[in-house]
Amino acid sequence: MTCNPVALSKKDQTHDLADEKVSTELHEQAPVVVTEADDKRIVRKTDARILIILCLVYWLQVLDKTVLGYTAAINPGVKQDANLTGNQYSTISSVAPYAQIGCQPLGVYLLVRMPVRILLPLLMLLWGAALMGMGGSTSFGSLVATRFLLGCFEASCLPAFSLITTAWYRRVEQPFRVATWYSMNGIATIFGALIVWALSHGNYALHLHQVTFLITGGLTIACVPITWYFLDNGPAEAKFLSADDRAKAVERLRANQNSTSTNKFSWAQIGELALDPKTYLFATLALLVNVFNYTYNTFGPILLNGLAGLDSKTTLLLNLPFGALQVLVILLMSWCAARFRQKGIFLALNYVPCLIAFALLYALPRNRANLGPLLFGFYLISFAFGANPLLIGWIGANFAGSTKKAAIISLFQACSAAGNIIAPNLFKESDAPQYRNALQIILILTCVCLLNIAGLVAVLFYQNKRKMHQRVKNGKPARIVDLSMSRKYNEDAARARRDDIEELPNSTMTDDQQISAVQNDTATEKQEDLTDKQNDEFVYLY
Repeated sequence: MTCNPVALSKKDQTHDLADEKVSTELHEQAPVVVTEADDKRIVRKTDARILIILCLVYWLQVLDKTVLGYTAAINPGVKQDANLTGNQYSTISSVAPYAQIGCQPLGVYLLVRMPVRILLPLLMLLWGAALMGMGGSTSFGSLVATRFLLGCFEASCLPAFSLITTAWYRRVEQPFRVATWYSMNGIATIFGALIVWALSHGNYALHLHQVTFLITGGLTIACVPITWYFLDNGPAEAKFLSADDRAKAVERLRANQNSTSTNKFSWAQIGELALDPKTYLFATLALLVNVFNYTYNTFGPILLNGLAGLDSKTTLLLNLPFGALQVLVILLMSWCAARFRQKGIFLALNYVPCLIAFALLYALPRNRANLGPLLFGFYLISFAFGANPLLIGWIGANFAGSTKKAAIISLFQACSAAGNIIAPNLFKESDAPQYRNALQIILILTCVCLLNIAGLVAVLFYQNKRKMHQRVKNGKPARIVDLSMSRKYNEDAARARRDDIEELPNSTMTDDQQISAVQNDTATEKQEDLTDKQNDEFVYLY
């Protein structure tokens, strides 16, 4: 009896496939072990891919805001070219934030339901087209219309950046990553000033603001394919990671106690957000913080023009140190917050220099003799830009639940837009060039902002105390170790969470490792979409 080699080969292949299937199933059932070296490698690869894309897109978004102020400061600029009178420039500056507020409900739904890899490039394409439309605008009406569209399409971008950051990084890693992409404010300040300064020396068939908007809008559209190709929806789908590293990337984020695996919209989470007292404190703080930021974005160059009678092209270049200071302050404050694991205190520290800045600009006469102190005060405003990345990270770290987190980030954007509406309307044309009434109001709001921060710290401290009682009631230790805030990935604690809680007393782990295991031993966490209120192992950060 002869053996059929072909048949034997097929039989062997069948066995091989069966063995491979069993091996795969066993591998899927096996726990995923993440070492400190794995953690560092995954973070490094994520930074090289996702963080660079976030920096590029955010730089483009900020660039269109800064160039509007620069084209208004140059002479002749958008005010003269479009025949703007009275407070029409303030209206153009504030119409985009109105659009952002109106689009937030739709934005919440899209952020939950639509893959970010599709949503973000689509929004880029649309806002780039709106920006190029501003390049064809030569009147108040057309500028208002195109600026309104720009606001609509940019409404969900910052919330998307925030959610992307929380989806890819542990909580201890998030502040510096948010600071990195938010520091593009400073880079956009520098590049925007240089672009408008260079273009102001040429002769064109179009007005300066038209040429500027056409260039920046075209650049945004050109970057759409790059964003679509390199951006991934989350660690589980990362093309730049191997299959093993994708599993490890998901595993290392487990300590965040925040599921990102669902695309179901939950009205119950919206209701919980509405009843949460910290929601309103964060919302008010977002409004106040962005009054100060938008003061610079739209009126900073104009304020600089009025300091001591300097010509418009010279003052345009004086914005370059301001941009460099923005980058330095943003990165320094976020590094300090991450290093010392304190957000409230460093957020408050941003506004001490701001108080000095606004006081100097309010009190000193705008003459050449005071140029030094006035410039010093003007540059101190850069500290205001260190607040938003801390605030974004603070919000992201203190809310959980897919819908709840998307909603609070969208609320942050809406309140930011409200602050952006208030800021330009404080600066009345009748108060030019010193704008003393506006600066007086901003001084008062800075003090209110500091009180708001103190209130938030108190509320978060109280909520952590309630969490301790909730854990004790559920048979768990009152104090837990927040692994998501550990600067180094804790291999032992991560391994411990796979052990049975009942065996912990007989183990050789330290007390902290046992507590950490209790915190992270959630067998079905990946499938659950728990909010911070529902999850008794959630730790609020202040």
